[in-house]
Amino acid sequence: VKRGENYEAMQNDISNYNFIETSSLKTSETYTYKYEQNDLFKVECYALFKAKRDENICGDNVCAFKATESYYCISLADGMGSGKDAYNKSKDTISILKKLLTAGVFPEEAIKTTNSTIELIKDEIGFSTIDLCYISLKNGTTEIYKCGAYQTIVLRENTIIKLNGGGLPVGLNDRIHIQKHTIQLCDNDIIIMMSDGVSNAVDKIEAEILLKSDKDIENFAKGIIECAYENTQSDYDDDMTVIVAKFSAKRKYIR
Repeated sequence: VKRGENYEAMQNDISNYNFIETSSLKTSETYTYKYEQNDLFKVECYALFKAKRDENICGDNVCAFKATESYYCISLADGMGSGKDAYNKSKDTISILKKLLTAGVFPEEAIKTTNSTIELIKDEIGFSTIDLCYISLKNGTTEIYKCGAYQTIVLRENTIIKLNGGGLPVGLNDRIHIQKHTIQLCDNDIIIMMSDGVSNAVDKIEAEILLKSDKDIENFAKGIIECAYENTQSDYDDDMTVIVAKFSAKRKYIR
């Protein structure tokens, strides 16, 4: 902007497109301003693990991070088996997937590349599920990708929305099947991602979710894990992981 021009008018125009000022530089002749698009939504996450009985290490791994283009990623991987070997499998899977998503690779291609990489070296890594939640912080459109992963639950006020799992874990073969769901999130929706260690208690868990008045995500996760553990017989015990994420608006849309 040249000195003497109407900077306030330009700022008002910029704000209509949800941009915020991040830096400025003034010279004798011009003002230079840098803007970036402001995210309209935010995500808060809390994850909780419980290892299989008689194991010291949970074989599941999780990761939550902001990727490119204002997308927030939450991923959960369940390594086949239990203990340290399963932990290493899921950790390597999560690591590869995160690197690809952070580099700007879109989810389906990132999952396919992760599958190909693990398939080539599966003797060292082994198999692992992938559960990926890919959330737009601009408009709330969310894509959920599952490869052998358990169902995801979205709690909207007092209603449960179930997004089923499916497919096979990554690393089995080069013809991977990805189960994909697309959902429009709303302000204050709660997303619950779980490993299949909780599956034998899912009915009890759903009742726990609906009855829980405290929407604190840490307490939510603890309640689900406790419910799953108390209602799972030792013969069916497995690693249990729960991720609870709260999706909320930072401010109203500007039009």
